Amino acid sequence: MKHHFGEDFQIIIPGEFAAYRRFTQAENLWQIYDQVICPLDSVKPLDKRRGWSTEQVAEHNRDRFEGLLAAPVGPGCF
Repeated sequence: MKHHFGEDFQIIIPGEFAAYRRFTQAENLWQIYDQVICPLDSVKPLDKRRGWSTEQVAEHNRDRFEGLLAAPVGPGCF
């Protein structure tokens, strides 16, 4: 993206959210980067997941979906 469009993006790997949080000390990862690349399926809210408690599902949704919605939207975003 940098080479072709002159844009900087941060790649966020869903399985490493805890590591990003420890490294950045950020409560909401979506608020520290202006532009990210992340698989769309990883931010979809879950209703349930086998082997997970309702609290685990709620935490997942807070980190990924609700956190994303709470991040500010900059110019050119839609």
